[in-house]
Amino acid sequence: MSNDLFEQLVHDYSKSRNLFIVTASELFYSKYNLRELLPSMLNETEDTGLKELIYETLTNLDIQMLRIKTMMLLLHAEVLEQPKGAFSRLNQHDYLICNGSDENDFHKDWVLINQLLLIEAMEYQAFNILFLVTQKLEDKQLCLLIMQTLRESKQSTKTLQQALRDRLT
Repeated sequence: MSNDLFEQLVHDYSKSRNLFIVTASELFYSKYNLRELLPSMLNETEDTGLKELIYETLTNLDIQMLRIKTMMLLLHAEVLEQPKGAFSRLNQHDYLICNGSDENDFHKDWVLINQLLLIEAMEYQAFNILFLVTQKLEDKQLCLLIMQTLRESKQSTKTLQQALRDRLT
């Protein structure tokens, strides 16, 4: 899926009243904002070990953003309201969704839960790494901005978890 199309989907979802969709797009942008801040950290240090941790965190965020895209694409397939028996292949993942049956609705919700749990675990890892890295950097304003963005991201994840719980009940 091209980035332009994905950007359009996120833009369309931001107008939606569906809390889950809106929160997923907010979470994506919080990760994106954090991803944009991290290269500044590379300029702040000559320590090779710290640079490796920052690169690891950049990769971590890229994977989290792909997982959020997977969730958004899954929701997009739902929004399309495809006819019964129609199949959707999402991005380059192996998730096949057959709309129109309870079994596949369960599968879709399981994929959403799984992606969210993986995002949460990776977010925890990124937070721990960035907390350590920010302790070693000189630019305290940058460190403060990164920590604030991390907190916003964690809050978006919690809101998304609640929206998923609401969706399933």
